[in-house]
Parts: sequence; C-alpha cells; structure tokens
Amino acid sequence: MVFPPGYSMTFDDWVDYVFDHPVADDDEEKWFLKIDEFGLVFEEGLGDEPEVRLAEYVARLFEYPGILAKRFSLDQIAQGIECLMLKERIFYNISRECVPVSLQKRCIAAIYVLYRDMFCAELPKGPTFEDGERVYASELEWECFYFWEADWGYNLALEPSHSVLAESVFDVLGRILLLDSYVCQESAIHALGHMRKRNNVDARQMLEVFRKTRLGVPSELDLYAEKAMEGRIV
Repeated sequence: MVFPPGYSMTFDDWVDYVFDHPVADDDEEKWFLKIDEFGLVFEEGLGDEPEVRLAEYVARLFEYPGILAKRFSLDQIAQGIECLMLKERIFYNISRECVPVSLQKRCIAAIYVLYRDMFCAELPKGPTFEDGERVYASELEWECFYFWEADWGYNLALEPSHSVLAESVFDVLGRILLLDSYVCQESAIHALGHMRKRNNVDARQMLEVFRKTRLGVPSELDLYAEKAMEGRIV
C-alpha cells in the first residue's frame, strides 16, 4: 500500500496498513521489520500532532477490537499487534506530552476491552504446559501475555514518569484479573509483578487480594502470583 506525500491515513487505511499482510514464517520475514521508516507517523501540519492522531486511532481500535476478528486471522492480528508495539511504539507515543491526558486515559481504558473482547473471547480459557513448562499455543496468546512490556521494553505500567496514568493502569489490570481467562490473568499478574519489583505497594496489595478472593484459580497461576508478590517475575 503506497500513499502519496502529505496523505494522512484514515482509520480504515491505518487498520489495513497494520494488519492486512500475510503472516511471516519467521521473525526476520515480518513485513514491518524489513522497512527502516514506518508510514504510521502521520504527516505533520495537517491539523493534529502525529501522536494525537495515533492515540485516537489506537483508542478507537481497542474499544472495538471485534472489527479485527471479522476481517483478519488470529495470526494476522497477533502480527499486527506486534507491529504496533515494535514499530509504532504505541505506549511511548500515546504518553507524549502533546497527547491530552484525557486521551491517554481513554487509550489505557480501552486496553481492558481489547483483553475482554479479543484475547478472552478468542483464546483458550486454560493454559498449555509441556513437561511442566508453560508454553504459548499461538502468537496471539504470546502477544496477550507480553502485551504490557512489548514496546521495546518501554513498559507503560512501569515508567515512574507516568504516575498520572497509574490509577488508570491499575484499574485496567484489576479488571483483567476478573476475566475468565488464564492467559489474561497471567498477563496482568506479569505486569503487576514488574511493578512490585519497583517496590510498588499497591501492586502487592492487588496481587494479595487476587490470591485471597479468586477461588478455584489453578495452582500454577497462584504460584505465579506468589512469585509476582515477591518481586521474582522476570
């Protein structure tokens, strides 16, 4: 897909540009890793800062992720999410000063809908283990688990400079822990575990409440939450 100079992508253009690609057989063949520049940084001088337009599109997509399942395979969706993290660096860009705080918070809140209506709806409810080791049955399951720190290590939940978003992040993580999905809960625990490593008392308390109140949680997940409480998440 080629756009003329000065063209600013519509939302539909943007979705196609991110997700409408064949799934690569290996990482080196992924389309977005073959280009030096990325066309998703919108042209400046067209009314919005590029990061503001990006944040608006991210919020809109995550608020209605069902549009992806109707058009693309789960592997294409996983590849597109990885593209957003690695090339578009959405966590970093939506948290820039030029993006209004209200829009930043809208993006964070929309992540819960992405988990509920995409990850929880499309992925198996239970985990897969091989020889006692946790394995991820699909690329989408991995993207779900690693979502909070996939932006080149720029973990929005961990950046102390974004304390203004801390309440929104905690709210989303707490709601994800209530979903009936092992990998969604595991992902939230993973994020909280990294927050706990930075001596975040609220993260420990949320994990403690999860362990005390969520009856019937698989023993492996309870053990993972215990490790997270102790700051032993890698």
